[in-house]
Amino acid sequence: MPNLIASGLFGDGAAAVVLGGRRRGLPGPRVVATRSVFYPDTERVMGWDVTDGGLRIVLSADVPEVVRGFLRRDVDAFLAITACRGTA
Repeated sequence: MPNLIASGLFGDGAAAVVLGGRRRGLPGPRVVATRSVFYPDTERVMGWDVTDGGLRIVLSADVPEVVRGFLRRDVDAFLAITACRGTA
């Protein structure tokens, strides 16, 4: 059951954005910044194990604690960087 749920949530394997052309002379949406962050010693918190039977989800009960511990800092840092670039 966990693998079935995980496949539904994370099955695409990547994040993506699709942007279209300009319409009626108005500027369209644009990606102004991106960022990825890796946390040391969290391999067993959230991810995938590769097994003989395929991918197996690793989803610890510690996910909410990790999010609480890092989210504010990471969002603030990202917004500060984009604001300095004039892209916020």
